[in-house]
Amino acid sequence: MFDNKLNSKYLNTEYLKQKYFNQSNQLNINQFNINKFIGRFSISLLNSFLFLLILFCFFFLLALNFNSAVYAINTSAKINSDINSSINANLYADSNTNNNSSSNVNYSSNHSNSNNSINSNNISSSSNNNNNGGNSNGSNINNSNSNSGNITKNTANVIPAKAGIQPSSNITKARKNKKNTSNLAPYPLNLIQAYKLAVKHDHAFKADIYGKRASDALGWEGLSVLLPHLNASGNVSRYDFIKPPPYYFSYTSRTEGVSLSQPIFSMKRFFEYSQYKTRASIGNAKFESQKQNLILTVAEVYLDVLAAQDYIKDLNSQKNAVHQELEQAKKLLSAGAGTKTDVYDARAKYYSVLSQIVGAKNGLENNYMKFKNVVGVSGKNLEPLKHNIPLSTPYPSNIKYWINIAKKHNPMLKYYKDNEGYYEDGVKKAISLHLPSVDFVAGYSATNTQEYIQTPPIKYYNVGFQINIPIFNGGYAFAKTAESENLVQRANQEYEKELHKNNRKVSQSFLGIKGDIVKIKMLKLAVKSARISLKGNKMGLTAGVKTMTDVLNAVQRLYDVRVKLLKAKYEYMISLLNLDFNAGVLSEYDLHKINKWLKNS
Repeated sequence: MFDNKLNSKYLNTEYLKQKYFNQSNQLNINQFNINKFIGRFSISLLNSFLFLLILFCFFFLLALNFNSAVYAINTSAKINSDINSSINANLYADSNTNNNSSSNVNYSSNHSNSNNSINSNNISSSSNNNNNGGNSNGSNINNSNSNSGNITKNTANVIPAKAGIQPSSNITKARKNKKNTSNLAPYPLNLIQAYKLAVKHDHAFKADIYGKRASDALGWEGLSVLLPHLNASGNVSRYDFIKPPPYYFSYTSRTEGVSLSQPIFSMKRFFEYSQYKTRASIGNAKFESQKQNLILTVAEVYLDVLAAQDYIKDLNSQKNAVHQELEQAKKLLSAGAGTKTDVYDARAKYYSVLSQIVGAKNGLENNYMKFKNVVGVSGKNLEPLKHNIPLSTPYPSNIKYWINIAKKHNPMLKYYKDNEGYYEDGVKKAISLHLPSVDFVAGYSATNTQEYIQTPPIKYYNVGFQINIPIFNGGYAFAKTAESENLVQRANQEYEKELHKNNRKVSQSFLGIKGDIVKIKMLKLAVKSARISLKGNKMGLTAGVKTMTDVLNAVQRLYDVRVKLLKAKYEYMISLLNLDFNAGVLSEYDLHKINKWLKNS
């Protein structure tokens, strides 16, 4: 009986074990199915979320591009409307070509040496004279002067169109050809208006504007290396085991965390921040230099056009004077009081003027293209210059003062000085590679996984300080220090070179202004004397004590002096601008000052 009870107990125990084992297997199967369902549902939900996110981003970018396109179209239309409202067709300037005059004035100047002296001056012009039966006259005057440097300057223009009413046939023709008239100003363009148009037209200056904006962002980039860095991370994974041990179960792993890092002591990062600021300053200096260069360029091409217009007026007067002497020689020959030699001398002079017009027309088109490339419109209709302009020496009249001003304010000098400072920070940054750094670090993490095995959720925080002590990095720090030191020396030599070069330019501009003032005063007296001489030679010709050759030579001397006076006036204005440009203080105020010297301003 005892054996039966024992067997019965053993069977019951085996039965309970089998029952427990079956229930455990059934529980594991149910748990696996639940986890499998949850995993598939999570993946489906994640895929749906990602699909909706991609769809939202697609429509967001589409709407953003549409708004950008609409904004660009509206902006372009607004700009075109503003420009077209101020730049319409100058119909009269293209219609009455028989009354147009053309000229080409080429001044030899080299702004790299910033010398206001004229090495070679080749002035030619052409015009049509209705009083002479449609014949055109011209002259070429070559003047050579030598000074310590070279300045190259090309000027060209024609006499601006006269105010009047154009015939209706020409108006109709001009309306049909809007492309040819859309770039002509309907009213005389002054210097300020030309500069504003150049700002809108010059693509290089627009590129410089975007470059400045990029440089402004460098400051924030540099500041970011000193500010805290906060990062968040997360991970969701599904683990499905193949033939695992009994205690392994498939599950979904989840891990998330946040980390914070704040530099406490890092000389490397501090000098890196300083280099970012220096790069921003270099970009701003470059932009300021380009801005002042555009102001100077606009003023130069504008004054070149005005110089050509004034030269044409003098040239037309000379042509008329030579023609009168030719007619006078013919009359004297017919009356028996002159000789054929006098007639041939006057005719040779007349044809000499005509021959110079041929080359002037090609030069005229080139100079028109130069003005249009800078400003964006034709230079055929500009405000003329007043007959007398104020002459004043630079204030203060001390060349050392202007050199010191240039050293402080010239943007190119600042560019080279900042470049030297950039490499000096590079030396300090390289030396700091030997120093330790200290960072404050903090973090939070949560996970339910430990070596591929599911665990209860584990969450923890960490706060501390991280110290990095460099010991040896293969000699990189020593090599980087040597490289940076040599770059500093190179940048210093470049700065000294630019400094001496700019000091020479400032001196030349300063002395050029004073020399131009004296030259203008002396040439005014020379013009007055040449007029008296011409009048006396004409009276002598009538009295029979002078020849026609003497009169023609007197005419030539008068207009030679007038051309020199004209050239000296414009050289004086360019020297004023060059002084401010080389000193680094050229601004729109200088344009307004010269703009007041125009007739209608």
